[in-house]
Amino acid sequence: MPDMNSPEDITSVPRLFVHWNGGLPRIGQRATPKFHLICPSGYSVRPKCTVKFPPELDHGDPELHPRRLTDVEGNWTFPVPFSLTTEGNNCRPGSYVIEFDLHFPGLIDRNLDGFFHCDIYLQVEDDRKGSARKLVIDGQSDSIVNLHGYNLSQFGEIVLKAGADAIVNLRKGLVEDRPPVPDAEASTVAHEFPLTVMSVMVPTQSDHFTEGSRTDAATLVFDDGHRTLLFARHTSRWRWKLGRNRSNDVITRFLPRSERNDALSLKLSREQAELELTNDGLLIDALASTGIWIDGLPLDKEHVFSAREDSHGGIEVGFGEPGAGQFRMDLQLLAMPEDRVERAEMAIEDVAYAEVLDQKPKQRRLAHRSQLDAARLRRESTLEDREEYVLLFRQATVGVSDEKHAVVLKNTPANRSAQARFLYAGRRFWIENQASKPEDLRINGVEIPPRELVPLDFGMELQLGSTRLTFERKTQLELD
Repeated sequence: MPDMNSPEDITSVPRLFVHWNGGLPRIGQRATPKFHLICPSGYSVRPKCTVKFPPELDHGDPELHPRRLTDVEGNWTFPVPFSLTTEGNNCRPGSYVIEFDLHFPGLIDRNLDGFFHCDIYLQVEDDRKGSARKLVIDGQSDSIVNLHGYNLSQFGEIVLKAGADAIVNLRKGLVEDRPPVPDAEASTVAHEFPLTVMSVMVPTQSDHFTEGSRTDAATLVFDDGHRTLLFARHTSRWRWKLGRNRSNDVITRFLPRSERNDALSLKLSREQAELELTNDGLLIDALASTGIWIDGLPLDKEHVFSAREDSHGGIEVGFGEPGAGQFRMDLQLLAMPEDRVERAEMAIEDVAYAEVLDQKPKQRRLAHRSQLDAARLRRESTLEDREEYVLLFRQATVGVSDEKHAVVLKNTPANRSAQARFLYAGRRFWIENQASKPEDLRINGVEIPPRELVPLDFGMELQLGSTRLTFERKTQLELD
């Protein structure tokens, strides 16, 4: 095991050591391993560390708080408590992955890598009475495993998985002629996990457009008259109300106004439903006795739409009794990728954007837990294809696919990927060019380079390819 305080062992990137105090945990036990970071010169800022546990393991706050070791510059330590339990009961044996992300904000030397990732694999074996215990340590190609002083006799089988360059220390001591002594109970198992550098393209704010209107709702008015309303809410709870009253975020009325449509609207409730972003997905809560129907089935009280189960097609939401008087909308969830690695890369990229935009972590944290980028409500009862509503959680991408993009462009070649995306930070909406050329996004006639963030001001004229639209205050069609 190398001396962690020795300068010659310091590499050009930080090193991560995990110390399992008291030995490796067993099923049903609580573990508090100590993580140690050893940083080379240049990494003098306090690191930001987050850990993501699998849902089957009980754990504490994913936000970690590194403490500087006073005796050595650039060394940090922090505990990472968790339990081999699931909601208080013994967890199942099997493989678990703990994802660790490391970020050094505000590095003076811009040539240094600032984002790192590491997957820590735990192989939990069945520890029931009468079964032989098995110790499995799944390392990587250049892992360092120190089992010095550990009582290995308690295991019926020991499996060390690592590459040819791994180092494993099983020695009990350096002096061989001393009389044997009984093995002590496990003291500490130390394991080094290599950190993977994450390449992150850091965005920039526009120098040409610097203000932006402060609002949590706005309207995109397309040149053909179609409207998409954007909603973003940065409060203690992310929720939006739907109903007949004008005080609601989305006003559900039969429009344009006529004697028949007014009569149908009066049968709807003033406050019909509430949508709220939660850790589990998008929750819909019925606020009125007139009822809500989901895909033709009545909803008793509330329901959670999840990213994995409900994002593969539209969901019909009906307000009021079924029939000609029911107000219907199509709900489409825009989910993050199912691939875990891809989502981890997106989370790291979001940290870079949050620093540039001074975005508070609660917004992106809730979106990542729900695995939802946005949700879109499209009218099916009057004003069809003329007005829709987008709830922005993490981002609202702009493109041609109903299932992949929150804001849909009608007159764009079908093979185009996302051309841009809307973000929300600092009580302002932002737009970013995600195409390959500056001319793919113009604002007030000015070409916007890729990765440049522009705060949106009311009255701005946007051109995405051949599609033109304006950024306006929140207004719904045919209400006045």
